[in-house]
Amino acid sequence: MNRVGARRTWPAALALAAAVSIATTRGGAAQAPQAPTTYAALTQAVAAAAAAAPALVHVGSAGESVENRPLPLVVISPGLSDAGAASVKAAGKLRVWVRAGARGDAAEGTEAALALIRDLAAGQHGEWLGSVALIVTPLVNPDGHERVSAEHLGRRNGPASGLGQRLNAANVDVEHDYVRLDSPEARSLLAVFTAYDPHVVIDLDTNDNACSGYAVAYRAPLNPNISDRLAGLARSDWAPFVARNLQSKYSIDAGPDGRFAADTTCGLPGAAPPAGPAASPAPGRGARAGRAGGAAARGPAAESRGRGPATAGRVGADGGSAAAPPPAPPPEPWLSPADAPLTFASYFGLRNRLVLSGLTDGFRPFPDRVRAATRFLEEAIAFTYGANTRIEKAIEATDPEMMVGTTMATGWQPMLANSTAISVRRGTVTPAAGTPSFERAPSTPAEALDRTGFQADTTEPMAAEYYIPEDATAVLDLLRRHGIQLRQLTQSTRGVDQFSVTGAAVVTEIDGHAMKKLTGTWQPAPAAVVPGGAWVVRMNQRLARVAFTLLEPGSNDGLVAWGVLRNTDTSYPILRKR
Repeated sequence: MNRVGARRTWPAALALAAAVSIATTRGGAAQAPQAPTTYAALTQAVAAAAAAAPALVHVGSAGESVENRPLPLVVISPGLSDAGAASVKAAGKLRVWVRAGARGDAAEGTEAALALIRDLAAGQHGEWLGSVALIVTPLVNPDGHERVSAEHLGRRNGPASGLGQRLNAANVDVEHDYVRLDSPEARSLLAVFTAYDPHVVIDLDTNDNACSGYAVAYRAPLNPNISDRLAGLARSDWAPFVARNLQSKYSIDAGPDGRFAADTTCGLPGAAPPAGPAASPAPGRGARAGRAGGAAARGPAAESRGRGPATAGRVGADGGSAAAPPPAPPPEPWLSPADAPLTFASYFGLRNRLVLSGLTDGFRPFPDRVRAATRFLEEAIAFTYGANTRIEKAIEATDPEMMVGTTMATGWQPMLANSTAISVRRGTVTPAAGTPSFERAPSTPAEALDRTGFQADTTEPMAAEYYIPEDATAVLDLLRRHGIQLRQLTQSTRGVDQFSVTGAAVVTEIDGHAMKKLTGTWQPAPAAVVPGGAWVVRMNQRLARVAFTLLEPGSNDGLVAWGVLRNTDTSYPILRKR
């Protein structure tokens, strides 16, 4: 793998790249492509943008794919000597990372990122660049992107030529590879993040949720362990800003990704997957506050909205009072369609950075999807430009937070209670004539309660230290890749807790991984001795939320769940000190 950000010499065929014209089509809105841009054409267009604006557009490499394709990395900021992380950090600007194409069938995000590069090279949005430096990885999974086939469309509405395959060349879903880091693409993403340390991450993907009527659905951070300060900024300010501007400027509907529990098929054959509980019991024992997925409230409304004392009825013909109309039923919950917050976007949120994901509606024509993704990206960046000081201050306040002793989620469930009323777009699809695809039918507005997030169903207080055996090399290597700070003990220590395993079960399967859940309790182990040579993870570090998620034995998203730590059905080798 090449050094992150270092300039790379592209294949000789790209020598003609400077001759490729830059299509300045105002964000790609006027001439959206009819099919995905090939990898070769994308790299040519990137090189052409750099040739057209060499003082502004700097091309580097984020790494290589399974099949050794260089992963393009583009830095857009005036006055830099190169695309390297040192140059970008030295500029002292808000660093915004645009990530697209992690899945090979999500080509709309790649097209939007490419349109952004072209537009900035042509002089558009120049006001952003005085305070914002953009780091763009337009195509994270080029191998999957290049495997274009109509079979990969599934039920999506085109393009007729097909899409790439979702997985990479080794059949790994890069979007879910943020714990194990099996793929070179995921390792490259993490290397980019570590090197450039962006304040903001904008993630672009495609949505297959037939029950959501939005042209662009957004997801603010979903994991309940993410900082409330940063999640609230994304949920209550950033996402509504983008949605308002998309509607007012371009008549593009945008809102929180979700669906009603009562919506079963939404026009697709077969039943839709469950979207979480329809009822609203109080959170169970040990539950901490949930994470709403990012909707702007329309006002303080309770679940009993519409109920209350009967109002005076109209006067009847006989002078009597007619019966009052029945009260309106309360709004239904709008629930996350995701099974769990298991995405790279949530992972970056755990690393104390501001994150927003935009998912374009896969049931609309491909050019419309590209336009929507392009406009979403523009408005998302526009918010960071206007709020750059506020964002920096929020991150500066979050990074040094002391989390030791804080109750954290080890497991989660869809949000069970939230009385925030929102307006949503209920969606359905219809078969596209002559194809196996489906197209978006007109959506309908509805009132709902925002339940698009997750809340804890099991919790643990964050320990002060975790102790890793010296011979657990795979665990230690992975923690180092994640940037977790480790220190080796020079002498033995006592006074630790040991996890007593009472049960181990596979709770689900994700991308071929049998996700295991350990149950049990941490108990004092006065006889236990942590030998010198063991490695300690102190939790007074910036990445404490990530370390907790990885190291807790009962974590839904940890080393046990993802099979990094094996043979844990009867004992857990990592000790902790509270």
